[in-house]
Amino acid sequence: MINETNIKTLINDIKCNQDDYGFEVYAIIKGNSNTSQLRRIAFHETEESNIRLELKKDILQAIFEGCCDAKFSPIEELANDQRGFYILEQNDEYKPFSFISPTTNTFKDTEITNTTGIIFRITKSGETVVWVYQHVWPMTIPNKSKKNIIAKALHIDDTDTFEKIKEPLLSVSRKFDLLIIQNNLIFKNISLMENVFGLQIFIKARAQKVLEYFSQNSIVFNSEKIKEYMERGNGKLIYSKRLMRIEKSFVFGLSDEELKQKINEYDRWRNVFSFNNGKIELKSFKDVENIIDLYDERFTKSPITGVEYDTDVKKATTTQRDDSQQE
Repeated sequence: MINETNIKTLINDIKCNQDDYGFEVYAIIKGNSNTSQLRRIAFHETEESNIRLELKKDILQAIFEGCCDAKFSPIEELANDQRGFYILEQNDEYKPFSFISPTTNTFKDTEITNTTGIIFRITKSGETVVWVYQHVWPMTIPNKSKKNIIAKALHIDDTDTFEKIKEPLLSVSRKFDLLIIQNNLIFKNISLMENVFGLQIFIKARAQKVLEYFSQNSIVFNSEKIKEYMERGNGKLIYSKRLMRIEKSFVFGLSDEELKQKINEYDRWRNVFSFNNGKIELKSFKDVENIIDLYDERFTKSPITGVEYDTDVKKATTTQRDDSQQE
């Protein structure tokens, strides 16, 4: 998965070498059975008027303004409200943009009412480097329902008259909702991702994976309490998001004996948990949150003052644990 440095390096290169990058525009059409398809938008281009180049300038500027000074965090930190962009690598379990691929199929005006998004392809030497997605809400398609009268001005013989526009219009904004770089989705609009692209499917799957870790390989005596914790909230995913935070914890790589030793070594965790047959017994949801904090390693203690801090989000400076330790 790419990281903040990779993203900003790429965006900075585009910013400094804009002429080296190609720019194409596609519409996303909702087809039968809610499947999505791409259609390439063709533009009438002249020396006096080139809409495609105008769009390139506007969309690139929106990316530069939105991303150059932004923070980019792994999706595991979703529960921490990072106030920036999240990076999510698509996989077989969750790949909402699997249909994205260059096509020569041309967009037609009859497909405007079925348009759900505009996506811009930024290329270098003919290869895709970034897809830039802009969501199209129904209210942003003027005259979609044809219930209102929309007119355009005509200037004829020094007289302004108005002509009714009969067909829906396609409107493109100077903004973006999501980037796709090397199969990674980069976004900050959580509501859009949940309401349109089913992000909750991904969140639930990741939380379930953490639950399975605790059920099969951990020091926890009664993992069913974690399941109860995950399923609370009347359908809201706040607790699943918290579990997702620890999926890649180094603590899963410790044996039961090693972890018990660490717990007893530190004042922060000594006497926090109750044990049953050598394993931690979770008696309340507060105990579950303590387990999450333990595996998240949120708390750190100053070697100078002895004061303990809640770090909220930590970044490891060592190599991530091997996936084989997760099993």
